[in-house]
Amino acid sequence: GVLSILSMLVGAIGSLFQISFKRLLAYSSINNVGLLLMSLASGDIYSIMAISIHLINYIIISIGLFVVLSSCLIDYASFKSFNKNTNIIKELNTFYINDLNGLYYSHPTLAIIISILLFSSAGIPPLVGFFGKYYLLLITISNSYYILAIIGILTSVVTSLYYIRIIIKMFVEAPLNVHIFKNINFISSYILILATIFSLIFFIYPYPILSLCKITTLTLF
Repeated sequence: GVLSILSMLVGAIGSLFQISFKRLLAYSSINNVGLLLMSLASGDIYSIMAISIHLINYIIISIGLFVVLSSCLIDYASFKSFNKNTNIIKELNTFYINDLNGLYYSHPTLAIIISILLFSSAGIPPLVGFFGKYYLLLITISNSYYILAIIGILTSVVTSLYYIRIIIKMFVEAPLNVHIFKNINFISSYILILATIFSLIFFIYPYPILSLCKITTLTLF
């Protein structure tokens, strides 16, 4: 229980002070480990199934976001050659959150895909991330671990607000002087599309994932 609380708090609070997209995803992972440990405290077959559901959902969403991280890095070599008089000094290919400012105006499809994945990771219904967190919290509350559930809800709200802030940056804030993104290859595009579709249709057709989680859980008991 203590380890779960620490993981959730470190992940949620740490994400608030990040300017790097990669580090934000790292702290988000810490927060999700805390959520998994929260449900694991129950120790029954239903908690294992809830963990399986959330884990599969989170892995697929994370793969989509890491594809964004690895394939959509700003080419700062081109950026500097394009802006010879700029005083901006950045590590080559470091992806900062502010680099997403105004992304919708230059890459609308990519901005929408990233938004869907972030909303899903935040647990916004009816996207797949909501159901993962819902099952974890449901099992925790049903086993009377109310303090864990409250901390889980509060830390999820904190991380959700930060994800929403990133989405606002993409759609509302002024864009960079120039968006120079490396081209997304076919495989990365395919992965992004699949992750996005998965996030959208789980609530309509959840049976394959639920069946897989049930089979996985039964093999452990």
